[in-house]
Amino acid sequence: LRKETSLIETAFDSEMILDQILVPALKYLQVGGNSGIGKKIEIYLAHDDSTVRWHTLSAFDKLSIPLDNNQLAEINATDENALVREQAAIMLEKSQTA
Repeated sequence: LRKETSLIETAFDSEMILDQILVPALKYLQVGGNSGIGKKIEIYLAHDDSTVRWHTLSAFDKLSIPLDNNQLAEINATDENALVREQAAIMLEKSQTA
């Protein structure tokens, strides 16, 4: 069976999408977003790319959008990337001292 691919997958490679669209959008949201964006970007906490996960956590942090402490603890304990784990730990500490 031939796998169906979307137009965006055939027009652009995944690295270009990450580097030129997704990561810059998350960076923009960190300064230009609002707390209502949380539900729309939460999906990216489980993204395959660690840069996307880190920028997603940073957006939550910079916009003061609360994340469940259990979710942050799980990211801190299990994420393969040290920077993502560190960001989750920082956010977890902030939420526990607030």
